[in-house]
Amino acid sequence: MKNRRLLCILLALLLTAWTGCGGGGEQDQEAAPQENAGTPDPGDADTPQSMGEAMEQLGKAFGGGEGAEPVDFRKLKDLLPEDLPGMKRTNAEGQKSGAMGIKVSQAEATYEGDDGRITITIVDMGTLKGAAMLGYAWLMADIDRESDTGYERTTKYKGYPAFEKMERYGDEENYEMQVVVGERFIVSIDGDNVSKKQAETARDRVDYGKLDGMKNEGT
Repeated sequence: MKNRRLLCILLALLLTAWTGCGGGGEQDQEAAPQENAGTPDPGDADTPQSMGEAMEQLGKAFGGGEGAEPVDFRKLKDLLPEDLPGMKRTNAEGQKSGAMGIKVSQAEATYEGDDGRITITIVDMGTLKGAAMLGYAWLMADIDRESDTGYERTTKYKGYPAFEKMERYGDEENYEMQVVVGERFIVSIDGDNVSKKQAETARDRVDYGKLDGMKNEGT
């Protein structure tokens, strides 16, 4: 399973919280005036003393202490199409990940046909639902760029925030499409050596209404 996007989000958020709280800063400790040694800092009580505490505080901060319990990945997996026009589903899997108050779940399916391949991934941000935009910078931007080798743009799909990107390598075109549903779920389409129509068809085959209906589950 391709977990790079999910892992990057968690790692980026964790490092932001850890460094922002001063965690792991041996150099800062050496630079502190000696006369203050032994004098308690009023803010120390709120400063995480370990990576585990940083993760726990991160989960509470972005989940408001009442973060959503992720939807069972099996329910997300049920939303993945059995096949696509001209393409056979070759793999489908899912998982739930959690540590120190941070919980997410995802389901993913891969489809292959001729020389092309499409991967559809549905991620439930769970306790990080309020922080989803930190891992998807395009949510905070208005993008419309085009060149001889491709384009990328922010848009709307069925009323939801969406992003499209195409990159051309010789005769091969790769498409990336993402849709954010209910400020919680991320639907991603990754198409390798496929046409735009094939990528859009894959995007259209997900039941967004049913997915939106799950946005309050676990809260």
